[in-house]
Amino acid sequence: MSEIGSIRKRINKSLYAISKIYHPEIPLDKIFGALETEGVVPLQEDGTRWSGILCGDNASMRVNTSNPKIFLYVGWYKMPSGNYEINAYVS
Repeated sequence: MSEIGSIRKRINKSLYAISKIYHPEIPLDKIFGALETEGVVPLQEDGTRWSGILCGDNASMRVNTSNPKIFLYVGWYKMPSGNYEINAYVS
């Protein structure tokens, strides 16, 4: 497996652990932390560190990273209980 493949695999393992439980809010700090542990930084379109607001009860986003071969995908759904179901992974 390539180095990029190994990094993706480790990140996805961490993101799976975050995604398999429900959250009272979208856990961006934990999601971004999973990337940063592997030296990958989420970026804005202009190349600066990602910062922003997530809107909507049912939406998704794609985030560029400091590694041009790794992209972060995050989807969320706010359940009637008020908790969020999260689906996060890198490709």
